[in-house]
Amino acid sequence: MKLIRVVISNEQIDCVPDSKVVEWYSDLISGNYTYTKRVHVANVVQFNELRVGVRLGEIAPFTVDFYGVELTCNDKGVMSQWPEGFFDEMKNQMNILHKGK
Repeated sequence: MKLIRVVISNEQIDCVPDSKVVEWYSDLISGNYTYTKRVHVANVVQFNELRVGVRLGEIAPFTVDFYGVELTCNDKGVMSQWPEGFFDEMKNQMNILHKGK
């Protein structure tokens, strides 16, 4: 089981296109390392792929800091909380599409 340290990033360089996230994740877990690897995540698809990896037992449960709030991903891939502003772009878009303005 891989140990990771998740870092939320706003940097374009850390963003992986949705269609490449599975490949990004495969590269992440295929490395033969025994240390805690720092993983920069810039979109919800990347973040959710890490949660899936935890659920599958491929990576260890992790915590992430979001503006001073510690969020924990448990062994089922479930987050301790999902605060406003945390990767909520899709939710916001869907609300507009369903309700309008």
